[in-house]
Amino acid sequence: MIESGRLQGRDFGATELEQVSQLLATHPDWSRWRLIGALVAFGWHGHLQAASWARHRAELSFGQVSAQLQARGLSLAEALIAGGRSLRALLWQLWHHLLWTTRKGRQRTRQTTWQALQENWLALTSP
Repeated sequence: MIESGRLQGRDFGATELEQVSQLLATHPDWSRWRLIGALVAFGWHGHLQAASWARHRAELSFGQVSAQLQARGLSLAEALIAGGRSLRALLWQLWHHLLWTTRKGRQRTRQTTWQALQENWLALTSP
């Protein structure tokens, strides 16, 4: 079991793992697919963020990334079933599209990615 670590430049540990446990306890009706989708969106955002920062010194909006992933849910599911080249082609196209369309401007204050995940993917309001 993970006890602590660093994710996207932020430390996480027992407190964050406890938050995830509380989410699961509070929402027993949530399916594994919903949680897997949230983790995939979180992971994609992290990788896109790193690529965008390396190329353009720009941050990406988690809300926009998650909305676009949700909007393409059916085509992603079809590509996953087809597998192979069609899946690779769709993911490559989506990757480049997200890099260009989800950049955000400078903001004085902003949500953390964890807060954006809760609000935009899991449909929770910030505590």
